[in-house]
Amino acid sequence: MPRIENKKQFFAKVQNALAGFLIFLNGIDSFQDYPVIGFINIIIGTALFSVFMLSKKGKFDNEFIKPLILFSEAVGFLLVGYVYFLKGAERLPYVFYAAAAGYLIASLVQFRKRLAEGKSLKIDF
Repeated sequence: MPRIENKKQFFAKVQNALAGFLIFLNGIDSFQDYPVIGFINIIIGTALFSVFMLSKKGKFDNEFIKPLILFSEAVGFLLVGYVYFLKGAERLPYVFYAAAAGYLIASLVQFRKRLAEGKSLKIDF
Protein backbone atom coordinates (compact mmCIF):
# COMPACT_ATOMS: atom_id res chain seq x y z
CA MET A 1 0.00 0.00 0.00
CA PRO A 2 1.55 3.33 -1.02
CA ARG A 3 2.31 5.81 1.68
CA ILE A 4 1.26 9.44 1.55
CA GLU A 5 4.40 11.58 1.35
CA ASN A 6 3.44 14.59 3.41
CA LYS A 7 0.84 15.66 5.92
CA LYS A 8 -0.63 18.36 3.67
CA GLN A 9 -1.56 15.79 1.04
CA PHE A 10 -2.95 13.45 3.69
CA PHE A 11 -5.16 16.13 5.26
CA ALA A 12 -6.39 17.25 1.82
CA LYS A 13 -7.53 13.71 1.06
CA VAL A 14 -9.16 13.29 4.48
CA GLN A 15 -10.92 16.65 4.01
CA ASN A 16 -12.34 15.42 0.70
CA ALA A 17 -13.57 12.23 2.38
CA LEU A 18 -15.19 14.14 5.25
CA ALA A 19 -16.88 16.56 2.86
CA GLY A 20 -18.18 13.62 0.83
CA PHE A 21 -19.45 11.91 3.97
CA LEU A 22 -21.23 15.09 5.11
CA ILE A 23 -22.84 15.56 1.69
CA PHE A 24 -23.83 11.88 1.63
CA LEU A 25 -25.48 12.09 5.06
CA ASN A 26 -27.41 15.20 4.03
CA GLY A 27 -28.53 13.40 0.89
CA ILE A 28 -29.92 10.52 2.94
CA ASP A 29 -31.61 12.93 5.35
CA SER A 30 -33.21 15.06 2.63
CA PHE A 31 -34.16 12.20 0.29
CA GLN A 32 -37.67 11.81 1.70
CA ASP A 33 -38.66 15.48 1.46
CA TYR A 34 -36.59 16.48 -1.60
CA PRO A 35 -35.83 13.32 -3.58
CA VAL A 36 -33.97 14.93 -6.50
CA ILE A 37 -31.65 16.97 -4.29
CA GLY A 38 -31.18 14.01 -1.95
CA PHE A 39 -30.31 11.70 -4.84
CA ILE A 40 -27.79 14.18 -6.27
CA ASN A 41 -26.15 14.59 -2.85
CA ILE A 42 -25.97 10.83 -2.36
CA ILE A 43 -24.26 10.46 -5.75
CA ILE A 44 -21.80 13.30 -5.06
CA GLY A 45 -21.00 12.03 -1.57
CA THR A 46 -20.45 8.48 -2.79
CA ALA A 47 -18.21 9.68 -5.62
CA LEU A 48 -16.10 11.82 -3.30
CA PHE A 49 -15.65 9.02 -0.79
CA SER A 50 -14.81 6.60 -3.63
CA VAL A 51 -12.13 8.97 -4.91
CA PHE A 52 -10.63 9.02 -1.42
CA MET A 53 -10.60 5.22 -1.21
CA LEU A 54 -9.14 4.79 -4.72
CA SER A 55 -6.44 7.38 -4.13
CA LYS A 56 -5.60 5.71 -0.82
CA LYS A 57 -5.06 2.40 -2.62
CA GLY A 58 -2.94 4.13 -5.29
CA LYS A 59 -5.29 3.53 -8.22
CA PHE A 60 -4.88 7.08 -9.50
CA ASP A 61 -3.38 10.31 -8.35
CA ASN A 62 -5.79 12.78 -6.78
CA GLU A 63 -3.91 15.77 -8.21
CA PHE A 64 -5.10 15.29 -11.79
CA ILE A 65 -8.77 15.52 -10.92
CA LYS A 66 -8.51 18.02 -8.08
CA PRO A 67 -10.51 20.78 -9.88
CA LEU A 68 -13.35 18.35 -10.56
CA ILE A 69 -13.38 17.15 -6.95
CA LEU A 70 -13.47 20.71 -5.62
CA PHE A 71 -16.24 21.68 -8.04
CA SER A 72 -18.37 18.70 -7.03
CA GLU A 73 -17.88 19.60 -3.37
CA ALA A 74 -19.03 23.15 -4.18
CA VAL A 75 -22.18 21.83 -5.86
CA GLY A 76 -22.82 19.45 -2.98
CA PHE A 77 -22.48 22.14 -0.31
CA LEU A 78 -24.64 24.50 -2.36
CA LEU A 79 -27.39 21.87 -2.37
CA VAL A 80 -26.91 21.19 1.35
CA GLY A 81 -27.36 24.91 2.07
CA TYR A 82 -30.43 25.01 -0.14
CA VAL A 83 -31.99 22.07 1.71
CA TYR A 84 -31.41 23.80 5.05
CA PHE A 85 -32.91 26.98 3.58
CA LEU A 86 -36.01 25.06 2.51
CA LYS A 87 -36.29 23.50 5.97
CA GLY A 88 -36.38 26.97 7.52
CA ALA A 89 -32.97 27.21 9.18
CA GLU A 90 -32.02 30.83 9.78
CA ARG A 91 -28.23 31.08 9.64
CA LEU A 92 -26.99 27.59 8.80
CA PRO A 93 -27.55 27.85 5.02
CA TYR A 94 -25.18 30.80 4.82
CA VAL A 95 -22.37 28.70 6.28
CA PHE A 96 -22.81 26.14 3.52
CA TYR A 97 -23.14 28.87 0.87
CA ALA A 98 -19.83 30.34 2.06
CA ALA A 99 -18.22 26.89 1.93
CA ALA A 100 -19.61 26.36 -1.58
CA ALA A 101 -18.20 29.72 -2.69
CA GLY A 102 -14.81 28.82 -1.23
CA TYR A 103 -14.76 25.46 -2.98
CA LEU A 104 -15.83 27.07 -6.25
CA ILE A 105 -13.01 29.62 -6.06
CA ALA A 106 -10.54 26.85 -5.17
CA SER A 107 -11.69 24.75 -8.13
CA LEU A 108 -11.24 27.69 -10.51
CA VAL A 109 -7.76 28.36 -9.12
CA GLN A 110 -6.80 24.69 -9.52
CA PHE A 111 -8.23 24.59 -13.04
CA ARG A 112 -6.24 27.67 -14.09
CA LYS A 113 -3.14 26.20 -12.42
CA ARG A 114 -3.51 22.98 -14.42
CA LEU A 115 -3.95 24.94 -17.65
CA ALA A 116 -0.90 27.09 -16.90
CA GLU A 117 1.20 23.98 -16.23
CA GLY A 118 -0.04 22.39 -19.44
CA LYS A 119 -1.45 19.37 -17.65
CA SER A 120 -4.61 17.72 -18.84
CA LEU A 121 -7.60 17.05 -16.64
CA LYS A 122 -8.01 13.43 -17.70
CA ILE A 123 -7.80 10.48 -15.33
CA ASP A 124 -4.90 8.11 -15.97
CA PHE A 125 -5.48 4.66 -14.53
